[in-house]
Parts: sequence; structure tokens; C-alpha cells
Amino acid sequence: MKATAKETKGGAEGGKQQKKRLDSLAVRKARNPKAFAINAPKSAERRFRRKQDLQEKKFHQPLPDRTPLEPPPVIVAVVGPPKVGKSTLIKSLVKYFTKHGLGSARGPITVVSGKKRRVTFVECNNDIHSMLDIAKVADLVLLMVDASFGFEMELFEFLNICQSHGFPKIMAILTHLDLIKSIADQKKVKKTMKKRFWTEIYKGAKLFFMYGLAQGDLYNKRDTQKVAQAVSVMKFRPLSWQTSHPYVLVDRIEDLTDPERVRRDRDTDRHVSMYGYVRGNPLTAKSEVHIPGCGDFKIKEVSSIPDPCPLPQRGDRQKGRINEKERLIYAPFCGVGGVLCDKDAVYIEVGGSHSFTSRLATQESDNLVGKILESKHTIDDKMRRSEFKFFKDQVSETDDKFVFDDDDDDDDDDDDDDDVIGEHVDSDDNLDNYTKVQPKKHNQSERLLPQCSLLPKYHFDDNPNRKSNDRALDNIMPGHLEALGDEEDEGLDDLSDDELAELASIEGEDDEDDDDMNGDDDMDFENELRVDKSELQWKRNLNEKAEMNFYRRQNDTRNIQQLVYGGHSGYKNIHSGLSFSLEEDPNDNVMRPTENSIERTIERFKPIDEDNYEVLIASIKDKFVTGKWDKDKDAFQLLNSGSEMDECDDDDADLGDDDEEAFDDFEDLENGKVFTQDEQKKVMFSGVQDGGREEDGMDVGGDIDDEDDAEAAKQRMMKKIRSKAAFDSQYDSGQHELDQPTEEKTFFEAQKEKLTEQAEKNRAVFQGLDEDVRLQVEGHRPGLYVRMELERIPSKLVDLFDPSYPLILGGLNSGELGEGFVRVRVKKHRWFKRILKTRDPLIISMGWRRFQTAPIYHVMDDNMRNRALKYTPWHLHCMATFWAPLAPQGTGLVALQQTDEFTQDFRIAATGVVMELDKSADIVKKLKLVGVPMEVFTKTAFIKNMFTSSLEVAKFENTPIRTVSGIRGMIKKAIKNPDGAFRATFEDKILMSDIVFLRTWYHVDVPKFCITVKTLLMPVEERDKWRGARTTGQIRFETGAKATNSTNPDSIYKPVARKQFNFRPFTIPKQLQKELPYKDKPKFIPKQEDKITRVSAIKSDEEKRRLEALVMMSTIQKDRMLKMIEKKFNDKEKKEKLMKLKERRRKRTTTKA
Repeated sequence: MKATAKETKGGAEGGKQQKKRLDSLAVRKARNPKAFAINAPKSAERRFRRKQDLQEKKFHQPLPDRTPLEPPPVIVAVVGPPKVGKSTLIKSLVKYFTKHGLGSARGPITVVSGKKRRVTFVECNNDIHSMLDIAKVADLVLLMVDASFGFEMELFEFLNICQSHGFPKIMAILTHLDLIKSIADQKKVKKTMKKRFWTEIYKGAKLFFMYGLAQGDLYNKRDTQKVAQAVSVMKFRPLSWQTSHPYVLVDRIEDLTDPERVRRDRDTDRHVSMYGYVRGNPLTAKSEVHIPGCGDFKIKEVSSIPDPCPLPQRGDRQKGRINEKERLIYAPFCGVGGVLCDKDAVYIEVGGSHSFTSRLATQESDNLVGKILESKHTIDDKMRRSEFKFFKDQVSETDDKFVFDDDDDDDDDDDDDDDVIGEHVDSDDNLDNYTKVQPKKHNQSERLLPQCSLLPKYHFDDNPNRKSNDRALDNIMPGHLEALGDEEDEGLDDLSDDELAELASIEGEDDEDDDDMNGDDDMDFENELRVDKSELQWKRNLNEKAEMNFYRRQNDTRNIQQLVYGGHSGYKNIHSGLSFSLEEDPNDNVMRPTENSIERTIERFKPIDEDNYEVLIASIKDKFVTGKWDKDKDAFQLLNSGSEMDECDDDDADLGDDDEEAFDDFEDLENGKVFTQDEQKKVMFSGVQDGGREEDGMDVGGDIDDEDDAEAAKQRMMKKIRSKAAFDSQYDSGQHELDQPTEEKTFFEAQKEKLTEQAEKNRAVFQGLDEDVRLQVEGHRPGLYVRMELERIPSKLVDLFDPSYPLILGGLNSGELGEGFVRVRVKKHRWFKRILKTRDPLIISMGWRRFQTAPIYHVMDDNMRNRALKYTPWHLHCMATFWAPLAPQGTGLVALQQTDEFTQDFRIAATGVVMELDKSADIVKKLKLVGVPMEVFTKTAFIKNMFTSSLEVAKFENTPIRTVSGIRGMIKKAIKNPDGAFRATFEDKILMSDIVFLRTWYHVDVPKFCITVKTLLMPVEERDKWRGARTTGQIRFETGAKATNSTNPDSIYKPVARKQFNFRPFTIPKQLQKELPYKDKPKFIPKQEDKITRVSAIKSDEEKRRLEALVMMSTIQKDRMLKMIEKKFNDKEKKEKLMKLKERRRKRTTTKA
């Protein structure tokens, strides 16, 4: 029999053995650290460097997080060339998120994608104007690429637009992969396109693949799911332009203009209302906005309305997936839900002529009308007949028996509230369902009734008989409203119109299944809600009423418990009305109201008596630091108590019970001596005065004389006992945690925490304000769905409105309303074929605006002079100045020469950034004026032909001039004749043949030309054909005109006619020749004669015959060599080489002959 190895036992002993091994390893590592040193220090260094490099790459400039609690929907733009699958992708994503199909993807489509995120899908068409607008508001861009064709020009244009306008998150999606049949080709295409996409964006950018259609006209569900998950979890870095400006992506527009006025004048300005979510900064009323493609407007009125696509209200159900009812969709221009919003009307799909003949709807309406007609009693009679009981076994009583008499007129409202109690319950079965369970329904009514101090809060069991609970609640609500409807009840004065309307709609929040059980009470309840606002008069003396009502409620001790049970000490006094529930006492079977934990913490206030105001101040004076404190609480007294302890005897040192626990029997491990509690106390208090001379962690025995060993041992023991007592005290109080070493925060973490704290403070400022007050102070914060009214809107914007073109309302800050000279730094795009010329019109997208202007290009010299340029440099940055609407510094811009899509060239001409704003432009260009001498003197000369008048001479007085030979001079006064001549002084005598020139700078005027590009006011078929102002070169090319016909004659280069001067021979005096060195003396060398030509050699006949024989022999030899080569090379290519060799040989032979 084969022996088997014994199995090891697991369990507790195995864990103990492992722990022992770990302990022994730690001991050995501490004992011999060199044995456990790093084996490969260079490899460890490389790992450390790589770790630090990766950590440094993650660092970025921290930005404040201004995301609201309920953020607006994320704008996801789907961009791509035509026929690439943009609409199909939107339909597939909407189908995935909402289980709802779309017939057409037109306009913004908002869906709920998760518990805390909504997404707005926008399709960007192939128009470059739409690309410019979408790049400014998009949070995420889905770049659609046809994999079978490759990247197209429009995609690269859009990427360059995004680079200048903030660069949102971009993900690429490859479609039409099913057209590539070979798997190997698919992999090659995906790898190539991924590499090209990473080159433009960044390495590691997301790239998804769509392998064809699966469900009709939708993409494969698995491919769609990958894109949807990435959209749902994507995090976005705040963009500076979006976070500093409010903006609204309009998803619906209505024309509010009087139809009669439109009928009389079709082109009249319109009054419209636009709807959308606020994004970016809060939007304030009466603010200026710009509509890209239309112009500047002022908001007449803005108001927040209910969100058409709200986030799921989870409540207690925080975990788990959202259900289908919470997956909402809002697409006004897509006809979702049978409702289609157009520019001038709203169409509702009724479902045909038989849609209103549903038997179910008819039966429900008939039952409701029948119950109303069968009602024989009014609501007042029903209130008087309603019954109420306090005990389980008690017979139900009506509210007539609970009327309390009170002579005080001021407490009438309290009496009315007390009467309401008897009107809440109408049967014994409903009262048995009251428990202490917190309410899950009708919490809105509790919020809307904060001023009714005696209205109780009833709670229901989870009884299967739900209809009885609902009926009890139906009887409760009219009682609440009757108490509120009393004119003498001032608790209603604090409710606004919106709260009253919301209170009136509480009944409609019940489930539809309970409608049949309400009966006549529903109709009576609705009639009770119709309260005339004029009878309430709640807007009069609000401050006085609120103050008196507050103090009255706080001081009022009358409630239902005191009236029923009297002053019994076994029950708690209840002061709050809305926050107590009925609790059943098992001992006496009594339903008693109980107060919740929040209401127990509320203090009761009394009005301040102004006569006793000084007494009140004196009573709370010692509550502050500057007051008088007790000795056992005063910090100064406690610090000085150490000196008093030295004078105390050992018997007087009483530490109390708490201090007794801090001292225990202590054994010195060095000598084995045990110290009791009394000995420790004596040493502790005797050594307090010496504690200041001892250093932490040092042995005081070193300061004692070595000869007195006993005294040194005593001092060491005192030190140990005091250290143990201090450690025990700190450990019990939790102070030992402060002494633990903590990791020092980096500068990056400190900055992030600072920004987070500031953001929390900013949010906390408006948290306690009322909603109406907050909207007035802060504005409509991001995330709210608002309705904006605008006046004087061009009629073409409404008549030619197309949902496929984005309509954006961009908010303008105070410094962006005017116009001025904008100085920018630009660079011609490397893919644009031509350089840009000064004064040629450019279409510029800067901020929210798109306009056309004529820039002047220039560069800044070292002396800060802006020197004008005629053309932009090829591969360098330059400055440009143009007249345009102002924009903040650092704003990116994109320049285009033409926007029509019928061009094969790259349309992005230049990109840049705003550098400076000014009301004037100081740009100069070089000017060179030339003159000739008219009369020359020793160091003075008269110059002419430089100026045309004496006025010009006066302007340039004392200006430096110079000659071609380098002699410097200065302009003086003008002379009488001829006009424009002047006298000039020079540093030396000039000649009549010298040319005098003046270098100066001429101011260049920037043209005040700026036209807003209004593409939204054009027909749809003309928007992609709009060109704007053309350049001079385009006009010449289209008209066939030549440059000389239209240019300035002075700009044409003319042939230079130079005058011939006969200079006198240069002679040196003989005396000077003698003094000059030899190398500088003039040397007279006779002219050399022509070289003698060589005589040609004449060959004899014999020599000629010999030379011919040599040539013939050489020819024969070369012919033999060629024949040998022909045998070796027989292919075609080598034969061609052979022919070349023969041709070369023939030429050489001909040359020699």
C-alpha cells in the first residue's frame, strides 16, 4: 500500500504559527537591517521615479466646483459629416435610457440617465456656424467617423474650433465597420484611426466602435450600452468661459405677439418666450443676452417653472436602479408623448375620431358626476356630524360637545383650532390605525401649514384596508383648511399665493385607485379650496402680524391635552401643534400626543421688555470671555494654581474620584520597588515646581551628583511617576491623538481643500433664504428650468426657425456690452493655404458672438512700438487689432475667410486669443522721405523735394536726417522759395550729389468695420452658402480685373532714372604722398601686354597614320569588350543599359573625330 503524506491541520493554530513567523521576521529585520536592504537599488530608483512621474502628471490647476445640488442636464453634442449615423446614434441612446423610440431626432432631447444625472442630446449638422455654437456650450462631444471612408475635413475643423473655445470632452465613434468585410482590415483600420485620433486629442482618448444595425434602424444594443455607460459616468472639468457666463440652450420657443398685429404687418418685431435650463452662472432678470446668429437683446422677464424632466425623487429609496417611470424624456420637437411643439403652435395627437369613446373614461366621469349629484349635505353639515373619540372604548362624540368657552377675544383663533380636532376622524376603525410611525404621505401638507399651532399630525398603520385610511385622511384635510380659511386666524398670513395653490393641489396627489372611494367628500373638498383672495387680506401688516403671532404661539399653553386631562403631572406638556403624534399608552388605553425629538430642542422665546434691557445684559455678561468667571473655571486662576499646590501638605491634596483612577500601583522595573497611590501623589505634587526645568524625554539623573546615588534614584522615580500620570491623563482625555505624527498635506491638496471650503461657504450663504428672495438676490441658479420673455425679436427668427440649428441665449457681463479696439495674438493655421493680408475681411468667432471685421496685423518691436505688417508670417505669431464687441482677456477666437461648405480647402484661417482691449489703436508703419540738396555750404545746406509745404516742414522741425554716405543732420526752418524746401545742418559738408532721406513712422487707422453674422435670419437653404464681404483677391479673381487697374498709382513700382555724375579724378598731393607709408602710396605700374599665343603643332603624315592606327586598335578593343558584356546580360533591363553604353561610346567617338 502506497503511503500518503499527512495532511496539515488548518484553523487557529495555523494562524498562530503565521503570526509567530511574522513577529520573528520583524524582530530579525530590526536586529539586522542590512540583511533586509534593497537588493536592486537602481531598479528601485527607476520604480520610484516612474511613480513620481505618474503622480506629477495627475497634478492640474484646481478649479472651484460650482456644480449645484441639482445640476442641469449634461449637453452631449453628436458631431460628424452627413450620412455618418448621428441621428441613429441619438435614437439608440434614447431607446437605451428611456425605452422610448423616436421618430426623428430634432432639437434638444433631454433624458434621465441615472439617479443624479440627466443628459441633453443635440445633433450638430454640417454647417460650420452650428459647429461654432455647439463647441461653446457642449460638455461632451461624440465625434462620429465613417470607418469605411476615414476622417473628413469637417472633423478636423471642429477639433480646431474646440481647441480655441475651451476643448470639451471628446469621444470618437467609428461607424460603418460592417462595410469592411475582412477582420484583418477592420483591425488595421481601427488601429490607424485610433492613432490619428490620439494625435489630435491626447493619448488614451476614448474610441468606440459600431458594427452595424441590429434592430431596424438602431445600433446594436451591446455597442450602444458601452457608449451610454461612458456618457453616464463621464466627469467634466469646468471650462472657464462656461463657468463665468450664464447661458441657456433653448429647447422650446413660443410667439406671444398679438396675431392681429402680425396679420397687419408680417415683418413686425415679435414678442417671444423661450424655455430652457440655466447653465453656467446664475441668470438674473433684466440681463443682456446674445443670440449667436441673431444679435443682442435684453430679457424682459425671467421666471422659473416646473422642471419638465426632473431627477428621480428617491426619498428613502436611495439604493437600487431607477425604474421605468423615473426614466423620463423631454423632446418638444420630436413628438414624444403625442405632443409636438412648433415655432407657432403646439400639436396634440388625439388618436383618431374614436379615441374619446373609451368606455373606461366615460364610466369614471359618470361615476364622479353621479356622486356629486347624489350629495344631499353641504360640507358644513358634514363637519358638524363628524365624530371623534379619545379612548378606544369610548362612544364617538361630535364636535359640538367639544366647544370651549373663552371670554378672551384674542384667543379666538386658538378656539377655532381646538374645534378642528373634533373634525378629523369620522369612525372608530380609522382611529385605531393611529401609531407612532413616521408619515410617508402628505408631508407636503405639513410643510405648507407651519403657522397652525394646534393641528395634529396623524399617522397610519400599514393596514391592508388602505381605503379606510385614505378616507380618514380625506376627513382630516378639510378640517385643516377650515382652520386656515378663518379670517381671524393669523397663521394663514404667512402663506404665499404659491403655497396656497400648492396646498389646494394636495388632494390631487392621491393615487388614482382611491378616486372612486372619495365620493362626495372629494367634490366638497374642492369647493372648500376656492377661497377668495380678497377675503384673506393676508398682505396687510405682515411684519406686525408675524411678530405677534410668533410670541403668542410661544407663550400659549392651551392645548388639547390640558383641556382634556387638566394639569395632571403624569403627562408631558405639549407646546407644538404640527409635530406631535398620538401614542397609545398600554397601561391606561389612552391616546396621548407625543413630541418628537426635534421639537424638544426648540426654545420658547418671550418678547423683550425694553425697560429691563439693562438687567438682561447684566445677567448674561458673565457668559462671555470678558465677564467674571469662577475660580474653578477661570483659565488664569487655573494656570496660577501650580504655585499654590507647592504650599499644600500631602494630607490636603485631595484629587477626587476621577484623579484616583489616574494613579495606580507602579513598579519600577529597574530595581523592583513598588510605589503605591499615596507615594505617587506625594512625588507628583512635590515635583510640580521642578517640572519647568526638566526636558521632555530626558533623564534628570544626569544633572545630579554621582556621589549621591540615593538622591538620583529618587529623582528618576519622580520623573517616571509624573510621566505615567501625564500619559494616563492625556490618554483618557483623547489628547494622545493630537501627538501622533500626521502626514503633511501637499500644496495641491491644500489648494483643493481651500477651494472646497470656499464653495461650501458660498452655497451656505443662500441656503437659509426663501426661494423668492434667493431668486431676487442670487438669480436663477444653474439647473432651474426657466421661461424668458424677449421683445423686439426679428420676425425672421420666428418664421425661419429650424430646431436642427441650435438656439443659444448667452449671458453678457458688464464689460462685454460695448465695442472697441480688440488686440489679439493670432497665428495662421498651418493647413490654410494662403497667408492673410491686412484689411482683408475675416469672419471671427469670439465669445458668444460671430462677426465679420477687417483686422490690421502688426508686430511689437523691442521698444514697444506696434509696427504694421502687410501680411501675416508663415509660421510665427503676430498681433492683430480690429474693431469689434469687447471680450474678456484670454478669450479664444477662430477666424475664417469663407464659411460656405462648397470648398475643398481647410476653412480655419487662423486661431488666437484676446490680449488687450482699448478705445484707441496705436499702430504705425515705416515712412521714408527723400530729398536732394539745392545749395550746399560748409555745414549747412538747403534741401528740396522732401516736403510739399512749409506746414509739413514745421511739423518735422528738429527731426534727425542723414545722407546716403552716413553724414547726420537735423531739419531747421523752412525757406520761402520753393515751397516745401528747408534749411538743414549737418556734421560735415555734404556734396550736391548726396541724397538726403528722413526715416519716420506713419499712424495706421484701423477701420471701424464690424458686421454681426445673422445666419438664423436667413432661409435654411442659404445658411451654408453665405459668404459675407469678399477679399480683394476674391473680387479680382471673380471679375477678372487686374491689379494695376484698381490700385493707387503711387503704389506701382516705377523705373529709377538716375542722373549720371562725372566725378573728378582723385588726386593726392605730392607732399602727402611722401608722408604716406609704402602700402598706401599710389603705385604706377605699366600696363601689361597680351600674352603670347602658343604656336599650334603641325603633324606630319607619318604621325597622322600612327595616331589613326591607335584609334582603330582602341575601337576594336572596346568593341570586343561590349560583345563580352552582351553575352552576360541578356534581360531587358541590362540591354537598356547596354544601349546607353553604346550611345555614350558613339558620342565620345564623334567628339574626338
